[in-house]
Amino acid sequence: MNITPRYVNMIYREYKLEGNVELKNPGRKKDPITEEMKMLVHDIRKGHPGSGELSIEKYLKEKGIKISHNKIHEILKEDGMVMENLNKKKQRKWVRWERKHSNIKVYNSIWRI
Repeated sequence: MNITPRYVNMIYREYKLEGNVELKNPGRKKDPITEEMKMLVHDIRKGHPGSGELSIEKYLKEKGIKISHNKIHEILKEDGMVMENLNKKKQRKWVRWERKHSNIKVYNSIWRI
């Protein structure tokens, strides 16, 4: 279940003391996307067609409004203004460079090593 024994013991101890245990979702809570944020992003996108998340974030930052480019991307993705790049979703093939035989002495025509 991907939990540590210590966390199980903590839950069990809490259950013995209180009788009822409420499990919490791990991680940081997401900030909700407000309608005001959506309207700002849509207005900028309509005024500057073809502008991406980073340029919208920069424009808003100049106006004194802080919205991360990830949130802007979520908003644009929700409304179908951005297409996913399938090439970025593909698993990359990693190839390591290795010798066929390690610790072999290389002989040069002039020098012997």
